[in-house]
Amino acid sequence: MAFKPFPVPFVSDKNTNILKKMGLFKTALIGAAIYGIVKYVTKKDINGRSIADDIKEKAPEWMEKAKNLKDDLKVELEKQRY
Repeated sequence: MAFKPFPVPFVSDKNTNILKKMGLFKTALIGAAIYGIVKYVTKKDINGRSIADDIKEKAPEWMEKAKNLKDDLKVELEKQRY
């Protein structure tokens, strides 16, 4: 008895067109979501500041905190090692 491969489902042009349209819909949906996020983050409040402005202002402080945390963890790991 010879080996028979599994049957391959028939893919018609109609099925591929539906898949292409779904890909286009998904891309459009993701694009709309990104547009909404950017618009929300850059929207100015009553004081004329946006969330992006706040992030830019606080980023150096967060970097310093992260560096300090890294150094503290490094010291703790060295203590545990010996």
